[in-house]
Amino acid sequence: MSRVDAHLRLILGCLEQKDGDRLKEFFVLDLDNVPPSSRQVFEQLHHELNNNYPASKNAALSTKVKQFMPMDKLDKFHAPFTNSVIQYLRYLRDYLSNDNLAKAENIEKLVKQCIGTLDKDPYGAVMIPLVLSFVNVLRYIAINLDRNPDLVSEGKVKTSSEGDEGRITFVENTANIVREAFNRCLLHSKPDQPPNAESATSGIYSTINSSMKLYDRVGKLGNLTFLLRALDQKSPPLSYYPAAQRVTFLYYLGRFHFANNHFYRATQTLQAAYSQCHRDAVKHRKQILIHLIAANMCLGRLPGSIVILDQAAHDISKPFIQLSQIIKSGDIGTFRTFLDYTSSHNSEAQWFLSKKILLQLRNRCEVLVWRTLVYRTMKYAGSHNSEKGVMPFVRYETVVEAAQYSFFRARQRILQQANGTSHHNNPNYPSYKDPDFDGYEDGNDSASDSGSHHSWNEDVADSNPDVPTVEEINTIVLSLISQGFMVGFVQHTGDPTFARSRFLIPMKNRLSMGATDAQNRWKEIGFPNIWSVIMEREWENDEGMVPGWVTQEKVNKILEERGRPRVVHLQNAKAIG
Repeated sequence: MSRVDAHLRLILGCLEQKDGDRLKEFFVLDLDNVPPSSRQVFEQLHHELNNNYPASKNAALSTKVKQFMPMDKLDKFHAPFTNSVIQYLRYLRDYLSNDNLAKAENIEKLVKQCIGTLDKDPYGAVMIPLVLSFVNVLRYIAINLDRNPDLVSEGKVKTSSEGDEGRITFVENTANIVREAFNRCLLHSKPDQPPNAESATSGIYSTINSSMKLYDRVGKLGNLTFLLRALDQKSPPLSYYPAAQRVTFLYYLGRFHFANNHFYRATQTLQAAYSQCHRDAVKHRKQILIHLIAANMCLGRLPGSIVILDQAAHDISKPFIQLSQIIKSGDIGTFRTFLDYTSSHNSEAQWFLSKKILLQLRNRCEVLVWRTLVYRTMKYAGSHNSEKGVMPFVRYETVVEAAQYSFFRARQRILQQANGTSHHNNPNYPSYKDPDFDGYEDGNDSASDSGSHHSWNEDVADSNPDVPTVEEINTIVLSLISQGFMVGFVQHTGDPTFARSRFLIPMKNRLSMGATDAQNRWKEIGFPNIWSVIMEREWENDEGMVPGWVTQEKVNKILEERGRPRVVHLQNAKAIG
């Protein structure tokens, strides 16, 4: 028996046994990375195909394959599957003469042929491992082509249909191909029917996970929007799929929502991925924790014991802890410099940037820093006297001074790093600190030389464009109030410069309160818990359901909206895998 005949018989045997994992062993694309024992078989097959079925005898090769595939048994699966086998044998025959670009194009054709078989029951599900195996090889070739554009001639460059995005990279094109595989798996799926291991519905999450990984690599997770909408409408609950698929999907779904600034949704999915991740999968838990901690910080929840108790967090905890300390201190100047990735001294900012979380942390956490700055300024330099019925308040000009001091000290640190000097030995370093701010920061910076007050303010304003004006402080305070992060109101005195404007916290029954009670209550009234404020708002918007995450509750809601009865019998169904 010829090697081609033997190979076809083995393929047919795997198909009849519906063994997709074994089937992919007979469709090897990258011979260079195959073990020597298996490589010899494929090399013999390669030589026989070149000798007996060269390019001039493609018709004879097609006839040979079709003879081995019984049409009566395969039914609708026959035509797309035999075409896939023929395409593979042609690829294997021409393997050594192809460069990376030609290989990528041939594998792309082969993947598309195999995708056409996925929705053809009862053998479509058998092809899912094979499709994912092909995509994995195509991904490595695509990455190499994207890294070496000289390998691609201008005539081979694919242009984006959107026009403004430029060319579509080979990795993105691969993701688009896998997206079609996902659509095929979802085609006949119904949310009220458990996934069938012998149906293409078993591959819904394995294919979308593969697509997510590729889109993430090219920074285009936004392309998943329509896929997730289709998933919400047609997929069975995620809980019926294997744990590995669940964790991977929830991780990338969290990444998707994080990239779109939906941090509450991101925390829900990333927390679920972290909870379901195996305790020995330290590397995977670390990946999840990076975005989980970042998403929580954007919502005002700073990392706590998890960075100490979980081994997976040990290597990543330092930059997050440093950022947390800055947020707690309200040091806006240090915050800006700490997350300045353009500085050669900021390795933490570079690390945040490499993990694709820097911009979100800069935009969202700055709000928290300003809130803390207002709070600490009010604590140390505001008025809490309720004996005469006066509401607790802080003046804008005092907040401006605190911000100026913060920016000045941050700039001094940058100069120290550049010159290798300490500000304590620098005669030009201003020794002034407003007496009202005693205890605001560490005691080493406090002094009593109030004579340098005006020169310090002028120096800061002239040399640092980031220092806010009173008008900007007014905008910041009003923004914090409108978001619900501060509770109170602003009182203007008619001064167009806002110099004497102030933020006040209304307190009911303040006249009957003792001085001590009033001083303790103004914080909880005027500065509510940020996480609680955001959670209440997000719950009203989503009702606890995350787009893209198919749960049993979501399935029941969809069925009710369609006028169909709720499904309650799925708890007896077995999960696939």
